[in-house]
Amino acid sequence: MQSLEQYHTKEPKSLFILRISLEAISPPIWRRIQVPGSFTLGDLHGVIQDGMGWDNDHLHAFTLHTIQYGPVSLMDDLDMYDEDEYILDDLGLRDKQRFQYTYDFGDTWQHQILVSKIVPAAGYADADKQYARCLSGKRACPPEDSGGPYGYGELLETLKASVTHKQQLPEWLAWLKDFDPDYFSADKVNSLLRPGIQKG
Repeated sequence: MQSLEQYHTKEPKSLFILRISLEAISPPIWRRIQVPGSFTLGDLHGVIQDGMGWDNDHLHAFTLHTIQYGPVSLMDDLDMYDEDEYILDDLGLRDKQRFQYTYDFGDTWQHQILVSKIVPAAGYADADKQYARCLSGKRACPPEDSGGPYGYGELLETLKASVTHKQQLPEWLAWLKDFDPDYFSADKVNSLLRPGIQKG
């Protein structure tokens, strides 16, 4: 898992409160995260990876107003813009607006990003202007390469059956014996998003 350690010297105009939720998953898996407006979409990719709990092993893309943004390595093959060239403050985002983040073009994990609130950055602590912060969330991120929403649903049924009937997990799932789909810790997320900064 990557940590977002870059220090942003540009003063953000706004702080964005984003609700990031995985689509086609029930019960919902989501995070509520505060992000400085000086962050690029590339920075937001790192926030989502750490915030949700992904390992950044696969390709990704944002879709906003039918326009796609992604890493520069994909620009020659796909019709998209460089995510590192666009900062949140300059994208014209509005309260209650939604856009998409897709991770892993094989499993196709679709994330809906809701702009819950935009507030002026003036008066906030320096740490809030330089780093993202996880405010709340629910449930653990699915394991990488678990087959998208459908495959993850089947995986959960297998885990549930093994507990209910006190059966040993199949050998190919033994590595998930300690996986808790209900686990979530905002402190753990913030230790990645806000390196070296005390809780608070």
